[in-house]
Amino acid sequence: MKVLVDGFFFQLARSGIARVWLDLLEHWTTASPDIEFYFLNREQDDIEIEGVEILQFPKLPIEQCFEVWNLDPWYSDRDKIDKICTDYGIDLFMSTYYTYSTVCTNVLYIHDCIPEVFPDIYNMEEPIWKLKIEGIYHSHAYICVSQNSANDLFKFYEVAGRPAVVAENAVSKSFFNTNLDIPTDSIVHEIIAKPFVIIPGLSAADSYKNQLMALKASSIVRERTELNIVCTGGSAKHHLPEYKDVVDIDTVYCSNFTLDELVFLYNHSAAVLYPSLYEGFGLPLVEAFATGAPVITCANSSLTEVGGDLAVYTDPNNEIEMANRITSLIKADSNAYSKIAIERARNFNWSKTTKKVDSFARQLHLETKHSVWMKGNGFI
Repeated sequence: MKVLVDGFFFQLARSGIARVWLDLLEHWTTASPDIEFYFLNREQDDIEIEGVEILQFPKLPIEQCFEVWNLDPWYSDRDKIDKICTDYGIDLFMSTYYTYSTVCTNVLYIHDCIPEVFPDIYNMEEPIWKLKIEGIYHSHAYICVSQNSANDLFKFYEVAGRPAVVAENAVSKSFFNTNLDIPTDSIVHEIIAKPFVIIPGLSAADSYKNQLMALKASSIVRERTELNIVCTGGSAKHHLPEYKDVVDIDTVYCSNFTLDELVFLYNHSAAVLYPSLYEGFGLPLVEAFATGAPVITCANSSLTEVGGDLAVYTDPNNEIEMANRITSLIKADSNAYSKIAIERARNFNWSKTTKKVDSFARQLHLETKHSVWMKGNGFI
């Protein structure tokens, strides 16, 4: 079996979804040496995956697609994908972001249905979402990162009857690491001098991530006791000024932390604040659990699947309640909690997820070959 993964998402961002794909491919290639893996690298310099043949491929000119609503480059790109699939004899095409082939079986990863859930924020008539719709309907099967995402897929799209499997995201082994290389001059040593909270992946103040409430609650806690606030994410510095009315942004730690620094901070934090209104999975919860850190989140979407009875839940519209949760965690002895959290994180492992993905892909390939044989021999 030959599997081709289109690395289009890596052209757009290097967020949690990119990490998920790298981890999946690393484990899948190791577990299934009989499968030939290929990866379309869209002019990214640092893509190297052991066991995967990297195919250089042009960037998709997204500005032409999304700014002037011209979808011709998208269809031209698809024709180039089809040629690669034909030339290499690809059996399964997997896209990291809604591209598809018309000449082989398409398996699409479904991470979430955010724009569908929030039509007041996202216009589904915009090109990027039209392309999502097209990618979903041109796919033959789906891998969903949570049961909630699977439910939403079949709720918003008429794809009933098409094969789907739930294969939960897993946490990188790096988050379990306690042997961390932290330079003596790192800013993290200053941060941990006081109790502190982490707000992962800071985004726009009006986002469904609901981080405005997290910063409001943190400001309330600061009126009661000393508290440092840490915001992470590649766009955190860009968005932080949007919160100037609810927090003194000059006192918020916002930096491009190394992975070791990030794990170190999670490990020492009083709480990780993730009061999102909706998630397809909620990877920061599992990453926090892997370090033993408490998580405050909201009981909605996939967050209860991931958080179980270990997460601390709060009303998504009540910053006072959230502030009280933070204050309680600052005072709590977290040693017993940490041990349980780490064990829960181990349930979200790549060995289990890879087995689900591999079994699903092999079954699809077998059924496709059988169908082709049946048609070729006049049975159907």
